[in-house]
Amino acid sequence: MKSLALEKYFLRAGNIRPINKRYAACVKKADEEGIKLFGMDDKRCWTTDSLDSNPGNTYNKFGSSGQCTEKKGLSTGLSKSFTLFVYQKDEKDEWQAVGCYLNNGPLALPVAIDDNIKNVKGNDALFEHCKAKAEAKGYQLFGVDDKACWSGDKAGDTYDDYGKSTKCLVTKKTGNGSGKDINGDVFVYQLS
Repeated sequence: MKSLALEKYFLRAGNIRPINKRYAACVKKADEEGIKLFGMDDKRCWTTDSLDSNPGNTYNKFGSSGQCTEKKGLSTGLSKSFTLFVYQKDEKDEWQAVGCYLNNGPLALPVAIDDNIKNVKGNDALFEHCKAKAEAKGYQLFGVDDKACWSGDKAGDTYDDYGKSTKCLVTKKTGNGSGKDINGDVFVYQLS
């Protein structure tokens, strides 16, 4: 559904306050797991499995941002604006502040045809609900995650822009599924 620069969260840290304790928790977990670069927002600590010889190619994939906040000498991104403040280990193996960056690119299915589905429970109910919304708007292809029903005028051309996900939840009996917004994936349906 969307491409993330740092696509793997390794710590849920939204309940850790204040910022210096959240940063310390991210650093501790990163050190335990051998992570050399992470981004922090107000809810999670993020990293990637795809660091190459130039890590800037990963975290700077969508450019820098001015939407991070600073408190107590530390900075953090904001999940609502998809920003991360990036920290990286230097040659002395010490954590250094890098900067504020966007963590997502354009959506593959850019139109939320219903973003109020919190009362719709289960993949089969989500399928029926989003199918009705898609048909009412004339869409032949739509996607479902745990937050919304998605489509777009060029959905047939863009739905697979970021590849196939292995993180969707699928009901074995019916084959209906849904993605998770936090993972940036949707389960896609094609109407006949």
